[in-house]
Amino acid sequence: QAGAAPVATLRRPMMRLRRSTKLAALFLGAALVAPLAGVGCVPAPAKAYSPDEIAKLESLPELMRTNAAKADPLWGKRSQASFTDAEFAAMADAGSVIQATGGRIAAQFGGKGKYDAAFTDFANALAKQAGALEAAAKAKDAKAAGAALTEMKATCGNCHGVYK
Repeated sequence: QAGAAPVATLRRPMMRLRRSTKLAALFLGAALVAPLAGVGCVPAPAKAYSPDEIAKLESLPELMRTNAAKADPLWGKRSQASFTDAEFAAMADAGSVIQATGGRIAAQFGGKGKYDAAFTDFANALAKQAGALEAAAKAKDAKAAGAALTEMKATCGNCHGVYK
């Protein structure tokens, strides 16, 4: 046919277009995901607090940072069927600390200002669940430890859905 471009000539621009479209999609995806990389990251607490020191803390952000430092490394382990001795030790420590922070949060902030009775209930529930985690970890009961972590994660998410 007169004036028709050869098929090979048409394919080259189409290949370039597909390649450039793929690259554009890749860069767009990276640009959208990069800002989310830090979502959920919480600054570290000023120090590792003992339960006695936690009982004197007056900063809700510092109490939350303390919770996050202990709990965040454990969330991904909630569905494991078994744990190492080191993981059980980390859970027992987290349980002890989070019991203290939950109690302190309820006592210091619950029922005051924007932190109503439901906030106190969340904090108390977290403290109770942390006690269950500590007990399960000390007993090396993987099923109970996983269940406690699952309940704690849900309580944190529900509370933060309302108060964060």
